[in-house]
Parts: sequence; structure tokens; C-alpha cells
Amino acid sequence: MTGRALRTVVGIAVATAASGTVVAQQHATTRIDSGKVVRIHLMTKASVDGRLVEAFMPASSQLIFCRYPGTPCASATDPHVRTIGVGEVARLEVAQGNHLFKGAVIGTLIGAAVAGSLALVASGACEEDCAEGRERFILSTVGLGLGLGILFGWQSSVWKPAP
Repeated sequence: MTGRALRTVVGIAVATAASGTVVAQQHATTRIDSGKVVRIHLMTKASVDGRLVEAFMPASSQLIFCRYPGTPCASATDPHVRTIGVGEVARLEVAQGNHLFKGAVIGTLIGAAVAGSLALVASGACEEDCAEGRERFILSTVGLGLGLGILFGWQSSVWKPAP
């Protein structure tokens, strides 16, 4: 892999990782059912992720939730239940899916860049034909990058503005 190709692969990986969405300030305008995972952006600029213990309605005065990820709450009287008044909330988002595909792409690109770089460096140290070993190394490194990318992407939620 040439230096230019490597820079291109790394540039694509960085651009993909940096892409995101800007969400306008808003509260829910429709019902959000209990059990949904939400991200609560507070007026203090902090944010809290939680799973709703009770449904949130547009007329609700507070959000009742359990921290997520964390100890699940059995009921609204559980000691882990937290309550935040709507007046403290700047914006509300709902988790909808994950970044599995994006993680797979980024992991594969990073794995390919690392494999290509190391194979290029190691090719000078090879005294005999080591193409078979190099191919196996490159494929396993790209596979490792793909696997790690899928793992990280699967754990990363996609946040959408509350409906």
C-alpha cells in the first residue's frame, strides 16, 4: 500500500468517524413509552442516559427513569429510580438502533491501514518469498479490525430527536 493510498484510507476513516448530526432543542410532542432508552440533555449542558420507568407524555411535568446502562429498576418505587423536572431539560433524544454498519466500515478501514503499513514495513525483512504469510497476516488484521468495529458500533446507540 503506497503512502498516498494509506493517507486516503485514514482520511476516509476519520471523516466517517467525525460525521454526526446536530439536533435542535426540543421536548417530546408525542408519547414515549416506558422502557425506551432516552438521552436527556439538561439546561446545565450535562446529559444523562436512562430507560423510562413511566411513559412520558407532552403534558408530563417530569421524566422518571433509571440510569442506562446500569442496574435495572423493578418498579417506579425502586431506589435507583431518578426524576428530572421538564424545566431542567433542554433537549430529549430517543435511542433508535446502533452504529453497527458504521463501526464495521471504520474498523475494516483501520484494520486495512494497519495491515498494509505493517506488511509494507515487514516486506523488507523477508529473506524468501513470504507472500502466503503476508496475505494471511493482512486478512487476519483486517478481520480483527472488522470484528472490533462491529463490537464498538453495536454498543453505540443512534440518537434521534424525541418525536
